[in-house]
Amino acid sequence: MKLLYEKESRSIHYVTDPARITSLIQNYFLKNALFIKNEETGIIVNPVSIQKPGYVIVNSLSELSGELSVYTVLNKYIEYIGVIEQDLGGSSYLFKITALKIAATDRTQNRIMVDTGKVYVNNMRISKNAINASLFNVPTSVKVHFKQYAVQLKHHADEVNLDVYDRTQEKFDMVRRSGKTLYIADTQNEYFYEKDEKSPFITYTGSIDKDLKSVMEEYRRNKIVSEMIVPVSYSGHDGKPIPLGYIHLISRSKPIPQEKAAEMNKIAIEMVQKMRDANTKVVSEKQNIDNISRDGLRIRITSEELKSVMLEQRGLSFDVVFKLTAPITISSEICYILQKENYLLVGVKILGHFSRSGDFERYYNMVTGLS
Repeated sequence: MKLLYEKESRSIHYVTDPARITSLIQNYFLKNALFIKNEETGIIVNPVSIQKPGYVIVNSLSELSGELSVYTVLNKYIEYIGVIEQDLGGSSYLFKITALKIAATDRTQNRIMVDTGKVYVNNMRISKNAINASLFNVPTSVKVHFKQYAVQLKHHADEVNLDVYDRTQEKFDMVRRSGKTLYIADTQNEYFYEKDEKSPFITYTGSIDKDLKSVMEEYRRNKIVSEMIVPVSYSGHDGKPIPLGYIHLISRSKPIPQEKAAEMNKIAIEMVQKMRDANTKVVSEKQNIDNISRDGLRIRITSEELKSVMLEQRGLSFDVVFKLTAPITISSEICYILQKENYLLVGVKILGHFSRSGDFERYYNMVTGLS
């Protein structure tokens, strides 16, 4: 089995200090059976005894050699990383542990193994093109939507621009980083550059490396009376916002009304929904679930179409079907992808975006009923 992708996580502590390793081995090592990292679920390695600091004896029916990573889950995930130093015979080995990974928080939900066909997923929604915050390769479909909406919105101000961020102008980068709207009702009045902390608008002063007087003078020279920049944030199947572009309104004659921000934000959401629909493909083939919990599941991907694009995905939405019940549609974030000989194992974290009211409770009850 080969690890193809693993989400970076700040919840794992990486331990290399010999004294700390020795302490953790003494506290945890003998308490549970171990699993070889990236192998099929099953008891692969059994702890036997602790030798000198950093060295342990393990027993396994499988031949062990070279570098080895084994893990267990007590209240939290613990992974032992090291090398097999000696074959002791009788299926026993001397294992030198050089590092550990230990979860910062306890695991709250047990994983339940699932019989084939008892629970499965289908109608998996995947992205046709990867859309990310780097903006180096913006899909053509995204650019097309921006151009279409630019035509539709041209009557909302003297000048209307829709585009992806290019980070060449500081004020656009402010909008991208903050996710807030830049709104200056009157460019020649200092009062409108300051905003309350709780305001949905950016406080211009202090957020940009320019003297306010020079900013106001630049607006005056360009004959801009009022300005509004509304962020457009794409949301993929993992539910995470991606700063994509903006709606830019310029008035040369009168202040832009504040209510226009809410109107533009509504249009931005509508535009993103159309982008997502255009960028989504539904694969209806059933895929079995290996294990499941309240907050995640592991899916066995056998569809050739899904296997070919899975590495490009960071989130998935799909229907979870418990036998003889109506489907439950959820959104998820991919935690890891493992490659077996002819299928992939994809571990996902449920993000809580259930499509229908009451589906979370139904999902929880169905999972509980499996245990």
